[in-house]
Formats: sequence, C-alpha cells, structure tokens
Amino acid sequence: MELLSSNSPTPLQMAVTDEKGWPHFPLKANATFSLKIRFVGYAEVSAVLSPEAIAAQKLTLTLQPDSKTLEGVTVSGRKALIQRVQGKTIVNVDAAVTNAGTTVLEVLEKSPGVMVDRNGGLSLMGKTGVLVLIDDKQTYLSGAELNNLLSGMSSNQVDQIELITNPSAKYDASGNAGIINIKTKRTNKRLQRQPDQFLRPGVYVKSNNSLVLNYRNGRFNTFLTYSSNYNESFIKIYALREYFNAK
Repeated sequence: MELLSSNSPTPLQMAVTDEKGWPHFPLKANATFSLKIRFVGYAEVSAVLSPEAIAAQKLTLTLQPDSKTLEGVTVSGRKALIQRVQGKTIVNVDAAVTNAGTTVLEVLEKSPGVMVDRNGGLSLMGKTGVLVLIDDKQTYLSGAELNNLLSGMSSNQVDQIELITNPSAKYDASGNAGIINIKTKRTNKRLQRQPDQFLRPGVYVKSNNSLVLNYRNGRFNTFLTYSSNYNESFIKIYALREYFNAK
C-alpha cells in the first residue's frame, strides 16, 4: 500500500497489511490523502481518504481479479520493495526507482512504521529511542549527529534496511524501542571506489555528493566515506483569516 498526499504523486509512506488486512499509517485527521493498493493478480485500486473516513477509521475496498491475455512470458528476478522475514521488515532500497539520488534519511522517511520529526529524531511504530546499526554494528550516535550521518549518506551505498520492532535478546538493551539496521552493499574487490553525484531540480536545486573508499584485506575492512548535501527548501503557505466585530 502507498499513502500519498492529495496534491503530490510522491508516496509519503508505504506499508504492508497485517494478517487481518489492516495497514498502519499515522494520519492527521484534518487532511486528505490518497491510497493506492497493489496485490499480485489483482487490479490496482485507488481511494481518497477524507477527514471523515480517517475519523471513522473505516474504509472498505474490494480488489478485482486482473485477467490479461499474454502472448509470451519473460521471467526476470527482482526483489520486492518490502519483505517480511523472521520478524523483520526489510526495505530493498534499489527496488524503488524513486530512491535514486536520495539520502538514507529520505528513504527512512518513506519506510513503513518509521517517522522522522522536524529535528531529525527517529521513531519506529511510534516509539522513540530507536537503536541505529550499520552492518550490524552500533553507530553510538543520536540526535543531530545521527541526522547528519544519515542525511549525508547516499542511498546508492545501501542494499537493505531492516526494521525490527521486537528485538531479540542478542541486541543491546538500549534497542528495546526498535532497531533500524542499515545494510550496505558488499563487494569482493580488494579496493573499491564509489563516487556518486546527484542533482535534483526544483524551486531550488538540491545536490547530494559522496565518495566511498573501501579496502578489504582478509578479515579486515577499512572504509572512508565523504559526503556533502545541499538542500534548500521552499514552502508556500496560504492562510485564510476571518475577522468578526465583537461588541
């Protein structure tokens, strides 16, 4: 499922339904959203989530079988964007074209159950104090330092993001609120250089540049990452005010 703003084609959140068919989206009751539902073998369904439907917390949609006549079939392997494996929700970063040229923080903003507040703080399924790992190793960063790391890290360096809402005993006790494990791309090369440069047009041009040097020698692995991120935002606000004479 994809949750979209009523005036933007870019997904705000993506989610997989639970065993009862319920998705979990944090919604504002005074806003209107669009909902897209996809399932293998069925036609895509779109619906408008009005403030009334959000307040009632009830929406019934029926999927119709999508029957097509094919002249031929070509089978190609491709990972699903969202997978559930052994209590983990796995986000395959390269499975979404819209992730190209973004940062890891921007990918997390669109991941199911993850919320990023205006100060860059992370929460998972509404719980704060999330433990962030990179390749199963704790970052020991939080707040602004963690935000700077994730916003300067290119999504092109990441293979998967694991979201663990109920961590097992093998993880540090500080991860009781949940764990986000960022799995970077691996290579068999002894020395790897990976430069990335992305420009995104808009009212203001956004730039994301990074350079990764990785040296592997047996069991030892040394890497150096340099990244820069230029992001100037533009916000247009319309306000309607009504004044009444009071006696």
